[in-house]
Amino acid sequence: MLFVDANKPEGYDQWIPEQEAQVKDSLHAKVMPMEGGHSLHRTEAKEIVENFREFMQEIK
Repeated sequence: MLFVDANKPEGYDQWIPEQEAQVKDSLHAKVMPMEGGHSLHRTEAKEIVENFREFMQEIK
């Protein structure tokens, strides 16, 4: 899972497409855009854990 800030940097329209390109060849990869800025691991830790657990159940 690739957790990324959902808000693209100013003037950088390819932010999400570039993140998706990183996982396109992976069997079990997923891009998770989230509101919360650069430090998602700090600001959205609970949501990250919940999403990760759901993701793990899906790929079993």
